[in-house]
This record gives sequence, structure tokens and C-alpha cells, in this order.
Amino acid sequence: MGQEHFIREWIETAGRRWWFLLLVLLPQCIPPYASQGYRLREWGAVNAYIVTHSIKSSFAGLFPVFQIATLVFLAAVFCVGKKAARLFGVYAALSYTLMALLQNISVGDSYGLAVCIANGVTFLILAGLWLWEAVAPKNRFEMQKKAVWEYWPLLLALVSFWEPLNPDTLGPDFNPVYLLTSGASLSFCMVTPLYLAVLVLYFPGVNRTVLAVSGLVGFVMGLGNMVLEFVITPAYWWIGVLHFPLLILSIYSLVLVLNETLRETGNLPVFNE
Repeated sequence: MGQEHFIREWIETAGRRWWFLLLVLLPQCIPPYASQGYRLREWGAVNAYIVTHSIKSSFAGLFPVFQIATLVFLAAVFCVGKKAARLFGVYAALSYTLMALLQNISVGDSYGLAVCIANGVTFLILAGLWLWEAVAPKNRFEMQKKAVWEYWPLLLALVSFWEPLNPDTLGPDFNPVYLLTSGASLSFCMVTPLYLAVLVLYFPGVNRTVLAVSGLVGFVMGLGNMVLEFVITPAYWWIGVLHFPLLILSIYSLVLVLNETLRETGNLPVFNE
């Protein structure tokens, strides 16, 4: 019990230190693996290929299951609050574990067996933090009365979760069937806004370490996609638009955590209330 308490206290304390957040991003420096090899200058191209040709597509039959499951757990949080905290944490950990495997492994003619180790390790770190939250929950999920407009994080996140993207043209397509078939629940950039929205709406009664780390990783991934879809391959502009919820909610999450931390240390808040 003493060791468990020590580990919990260390994670909570470290989670508020800038160096801990940098450690979380350290795996992004790991190059990808490809059984057929590649030149060092192809590092970025290999990672991009893996993510866009991942084995996730082979599990399309499971997409509706996870889409529905995500919505069920989301509804449970808002209906029963704290009683669903542990289960929500376990589900988030499971989803990030699956993302680490399905989104970051590719098998094809170009590179053979290829693995985006950087993202895989990063997602597993997130899975570990969410599992820690499930074991030693700090998410109280006690909602204060809010005006309708204050639920904008949830509405924004649901756009990503819907992922209204035509798979053939990669342009806008608002077919409601994508809510069940998009596979967004197993895509980091599309489902993370939903997890962030939940934590943001219940803030400050949430695990701030999980919120800060999720927000930081989301910010890095979102920023990378902005460059990819609007600068490198502007033909994918709509995919870039669908990453705005991730970028916006990640920044908002980091501001909330920073603001609350500054308040507790006696310094001026980032924003006045």
C-alpha cells in the first residue's frame, strides 16, 4: 500500500513538472522500423506511409462496435458521473492500446513490415496513464450547472468523432452513417477530442496529469497534421479541418491546467474570471 501511494504521489507531482511533459514527448524522436529498410531522409515519409496504410483498415468490421461502445461510455459518464469513472478510464486505456497497435503497424510492398514506433510508444504511455486513473481514480465527474453554450467542447469533439469524410474523394461528406462506420473511435486524432472534452467539462475535478499529458500529445499531433494537410499536401485540406477540434481542445486543456496550477502556487492566473 505504501509503495502504491508513493508511485501515485510521484506521478501526480511529476505530472506538474515541465520535464515530465518533455519525457512524454521523447519517444517522438524514435525512428520507424521497416523490414525492407529506408534512408534516413525518408524518416517522415515512412511514418506518414505507415499511418495512412495501417492494418487498422483490416479491422473495419469492428468499427461499429467501438463507435457504439465509445458513445455508451460517454453517455454513462454524463448520466451517472463518478460511478462510471473507473470504467471510462479502463475503456480509454484499452482504446489507446488498440490505437498503438492498429494505427502504427503497416504491411505492404513499399516497406514490408513497418512500425511507427514513436506514435506507438506515445499512445501506450497515454494508455498507462488512463489505466492508472482507473486504478486510483481522481476524476470525480461532478458536473456543475452549465449554460448550453458551455458544452461547446463536446459538440466540437463530436464533429471529429463523426468524421464526415468521403473515403473516395477525401472531401466533405456529412452522411450520418459515418457515426457508426468511420472508425474514429480507433483513431487518435478523432477520438482524443472526445476524451479531452469530458475532462474539460468536469474540470477542475479531474486528473490533471492525464488532462495535461493528453492535451500536450494532442497539441503535437494536431500541429503536425496542420502542417501535413495544409502545407505539404493541401489536397487533404478537409482532413486538416477535421483536426481542428484536436488542436483547439488540446490547447484549451493545457491552458486550463496551467491556469489552475498557477492559482495554487499563488501566482496570477492566465485568465481572470
